[in-house]
Amino acid sequence: MKKYHLVSFVILLTFVLSSCLTAQYKEYKFEMTGKTSGQLTITYKNIISSRLDDEITVQEEAEQDYAELVSDYMEGSMVEDDFPNAKMKSKRLFEEDNKLCGEIIIEFDNIEDINLYKYSKKSPFMFHLPSDETFFDSNGEKAPEFIQLVTWSKKFKTLDLTVEVDDLSSEYISLLDIWKANK
Repeated sequence: MKKYHLVSFVILLTFVLSSCLTAQYKEYKFEMTGKTSGQLTITYKNIISSRLDDEITVQEEAEQDYAELVSDYMEGSMVEDDFPNAKMKSKRLFEEDNKLCGEIIIEFDNIEDINLYKYSKKSPFMFHLPSDETFFDSNGEKAPEFIQLVTWSKKFKTLDLTVEVDDLSSEYISLLDIWKANK
């Protein structure tokens, strides 16, 4: 019986790890409405399924990744789990430039709730880039390569940052057609 559970677990783990839901770009827009409060809009540009599993067809893999997008991110709490002290305002999927995009809007009372930081009232806003994101563009300053940090003057009311999540160097499929068929 234990062997059966182990085999089932391995099969489930293989299924879960075989998908790769990602996006080409991710745009952060931090809008300060108070000294420490505001709104964060995260826009995912060109949501795609990267090809990882040769055991299933490209279309089946894309459909699995789309199901994950809907169940875990749109209907589930994956985004909320990343920002547990902030308030989710809205989530949506939309088409832009013939690509599937996603947008989440989060309200926050404290900048640390959305991973911004200031060590004093006079210091700049700072954001540490996640390890799987590569700096692309910003109205702030990118720190030297040895540190994944972007800073903005404390005078800025809107902090913009675009990162590259996937460079599209591997085989991928757009999820736009699946989204259109399911909306």
